[in-house]
Amino acid sequence: MTGAQRTRGSYMLGRVGATQHEIAARVGTTQPKVSRWIAAVMKPGVPNRIALEREFAIPPSAWDEPWMQVERKPRAPGRRAQPAPPDPQPVDDRSVRAEAQRLMEQVRALRTRVANDASATPSEQAKVYAAAAQTLTLLGKMTGETLVVTESRILRLPAWRRIEDQLVEILTPWPAAMRAVGDALAAMGE
Repeated sequence: MTGAQRTRGSYMLGRVGATQHEIAARVGTTQPKVSRWIAAVMKPGVPNRIALEREFAIPPSAWDEPWMQVERKPRAPGRRAQPAPPDPQPVDDRSVRAEAQRLMEQVRALRTRVANDASATPSEQAKVYAAAAQTLTLLGKMTGETLVVTESRILRLPAWRRIEDQLVEILTPWPAAMRAVGDALAAMGE
C-alpha cells in the first residue's frame, strides 16, 4: 500500500486528537505502527481494527475504503482574511465543565442509539461514530478530562496553574519544602 492510497480509516485515525504514542498505548501496539497506519503505508490487522473501533469508533471497514479528499478553491485575488473575533469574556470554569459533561452524555447516548438502530446504514453509523469520537475528544481537551492524560499535559492545564499558585503561597514559609515540591513537579513535567 502506498501513501497515495489513503483510506478513510487512516484519515479518521489522524484526526482523533491523541498523539501517536497515546493511540499506540490504548490499542496495544507501537507508535511506529500507528505512524504507518496514519500515513497509509500499511493497514492494521483485524485485532487492531477491533481495538481501534473500540477506542476511537473507527469502523473496521474504513481501512478498506479510499479517502476522497476535497480540493479547496484558491482564495480570490485581493480578498483578505476575516479579522479575528474579539476575545471572549471570561467564563465560569464550573459552568463550562458542567455543559461539557452534559454534551458528553448526549454524544454517548446518540452513539449508542445509532449502534442499536437497525435502519442506520454502515455509512451513517460511521459518520456518527467519527463525529462522536471527535466531539468527545474536543470536549475532553476543553475540560482536561481526556482518557489518556500524561503528567506533563496536566502540568500545562490552566487549572494546574491555579493549584501551583496556591502551593507556592502555602509553602512560602518553608523554602526547603517548596524546593522539594518544585523539584518533584519539574521531574513529572519531563
